[in-house]
Amino acid sequence: MTSINNIAIATPDFRSYPMHPGIVEASIKGSCVELRWADGQQGRFHHVWLRANSADDRSIDPHSRERIYDLLDFPLDIKPVSVSVSEQDALDVVREGDGHSSRFHPGWSRRARPGSSGHGIAPRRVTLARPVDRLDGSAGIDDAGRRHLCRLVLQTPNNNP
Repeated sequence: MTSINNIAIATPDFRSYPMHPGIVEASIKGSCVELRWADGQQGRFHHVWLRANSADDRSIDPHSRERIYDLLDFPLDIKPVSVSVSEQDALDVVREGDGHSSRFHPGWSRRARPGSSGHGIAPRRVTLARPVDRLDGSAGIDDAGRRHLCRLVLQTPNNNP
């Protein structure tokens, strides 16, 4: 969550994002909302994706940032009635049906936009220093298997009989 002028803009995670460049233009184009930032960068966000990533108190727990509704509870044809740019250069969306409204942080939206290096806000892929051992537990795990699993977890050398 980032605050500007003592007004917080929630994000669906715990990261901090820059407020600038802010969003300067928002419009509804078919099944998407198109945004333009002050530096000319653009992004397109599907209506369902925007609803699924809404960070208001009706959508996510403000402490854990966990979703507090089931994605299957809203219709797939959900769409905004209006979109606008707030006084904080954030995206404001009002949806038809339930009249649900959301505010999207300009820095978070920029990082989450398709085609950006942070698309989807997923963690970066990590290259491991060594291959990961695999243990097939489908037939149950015997004592040797449990010891092997403990060594993997604890990263201890194999020094038992």
